[in-house]
Amino acid sequence: MLTLTKSEMNKIGSLFSKMSSIEDFKAVADMFKSAQAYNNSKLKATFTVGDTVSFTKKTGEVVIGTLVKKNPKYQHIQTDSGVWRVPTSMLSAA
Repeated sequence: MLTLTKSEMNKIGSLFSKMSSIEDFKAVADMFKSAQAYNNSKLKATFTVGDTVSFTKKTGEVVIGTLVKKNPKYQHIQTDSGVWRVPTSMLSAA
């Protein structure tokens, strides 16, 4: 799900092509990590224990389960096949 416009993505690509030092790349990586952590914390706040959630496995299979434990990075999801430790960013409401 892309939320940036094509024009915005082009601007980002243009800025990347201007970067020449490792410090530039490290600064951008830090900004990315901060934004990702912020978005994950917002997402995590939308779920409560007992919610039905889904995530997609590497094989493409969608798994539906119940949130049984919340942690800072990984959430514990009870499914028919057991409990999965899933990164918050991979969860969506089912």
